[in-house]
Amino acid sequence: MNLWPKAKGATVGQAGRAESVSAPGFFDEAHQCDVDTLLSYLNTLIAKRRADLVQTGLTTDSELLAATSGGFGVFLIELRRSDRTRALAGVEGARDVLAIICRRAAELLRAGDRFALIGVENLLLVLPEVDSTGRALLVATRLVQILQEPMREVDMPGLVHARIRPAIGCALFPTQGLDAESLIAAADRACQAARTLEEGYRIAESGTGVHDDANLSGDLEVALQANQLEVWLQPQYNLRTQRFDAAEALIRWPRAAGLAPVAPIKVIELAEAQGLMPTLTLFVLNTVLRQSASFSQRGIDLRIAVNLSASMLTDVNLPRTVQQALELWGVAPDRLTLEVTENTLMHDVEGSLATLHALKQVGTRVSLDDFGTGYSSFAYLRRMPLDELKIDQLFVRNLGSVAKDASDSQRDGDMRIVRSIIDIAHNFDLQTVAEGVEDKATLELLEALGCDVIQGYFTARPMPIGIFEAWWREHAAGSSYLTPSSVTM
Repeated sequence: MNLWPKAKGATVGQAGRAESVSAPGFFDEAHQCDVDTLLSYLNTLIAKRRADLVQTGLTTDSELLAATSGGFGVFLIELRRSDRTRALAGVEGARDVLAIICRRAAELLRAGDRFALIGVENLLLVLPEVDSTGRALLVATRLVQILQEPMREVDMPGLVHARIRPAIGCALFPTQGLDAESLIAAADRACQAARTLEEGYRIAESGTGVHDDANLSGDLEVALQANQLEVWLQPQYNLRTQRFDAAEALIRWPRAAGLAPVAPIKVIELAEAQGLMPTLTLFVLNTVLRQSASFSQRGIDLRIAVNLSASMLTDVNLPRTVQQALELWGVAPDRLTLEVTENTLMHDVEGSLATLHALKQVGTRVSLDDFGTGYSSFAYLRRMPLDELKIDQLFVRNLGSVAKDASDSQRDGDMRIVRSIIDIAHNFDLQTVAEGVEDKATLELLEALGCDVIQGYFTARPMPIGIFEAWWREHAAGSSYLTPSSVTM
């Protein structure tokens, strides 16, 4: 999100920011304001808190960044699926959806808290009393709970069970930034990580600024050249055959002793930003196919899925690259599944569809990941050369006994959504894969609903390739699916 003008030296509050909007039908005069007013408030708060810290003897930036007092929180909330909810509500109901969102957020705010709507997808909040990570976690948890509650009949007739999927990022002054731009940028990075990892919220990490990212980018390039990254596999359990006959490939970056591990999503972000995505994709692809060939020689018949990023999906050379890799390792094309997300497709619909059709001509399988969280329509499903739909874990994790915090209406709504996705997939002759299965009750419900394949910690966690074969030989027939996997990595 770019709230800032490009010109060097421009100050917060000048032109060039995202458009602020109001929500007709509701305006909380005590807390809500436009973007200019909010940024002015944020700058004033920063100046006051910084002056207070200086009076305590903290004068340098390094001393201020390490301060443990005088803090406050900046929260960025991305209202995922609000576009779809507004579409269901119709033009006349769109303003009511925003009004409901603002009303729910305002319920949590205290006297000094302020927030502004940015466009129709984001809220920016400044909370002066959130002075610690613990308090930030409490606020973020509560925000997720109230914003994702299903619409009620009294709120929006006809929209019962429809709900927003918030992703929340929080940055704390002074540890994540000493100025408004740094704080909002840190909150934005945390928000994007929460969205990608489906965590709901994420608190920004200290010391994750531009310079550290630049160092990590250099380290990532070295790690790729030195073959230091690893590919792990998470098994998928086929409910029809009662066997583990597929797996998803996941990237891991085990760094040297004393260095903090890098989250998989961060590896992808760095690779995208540094133009390393083709190199990373080729590394994963060749690692997977080399291992697939080795598995086949030892009697392990396994289909493996590899994720494709937005930049790779529009690479006209990708189909040829995949074909050459398959030929190099002697792997049958249908043993490879290439996964794309709905949102990835939307970067370039026509280019992405052309690439997918070319990949299907090569003979690979194509999977649409995170189905139900993006923008796909029946028209796109008809045009996509798909083999499977993956049901996002958001709709799966509240189905079973693990979801003790889920309301009956929420669980019922999720079950209706999952059943609908399964029906849609089967009507298009597609296989369904449910992600995020964490207990036996969820497994049995999905089986009753007609789901084909499940993936999640209940059956198996991701594991290094080095131990996968031994695990598979012990569990391939599904003997472990009734109890949680003992693999705890």
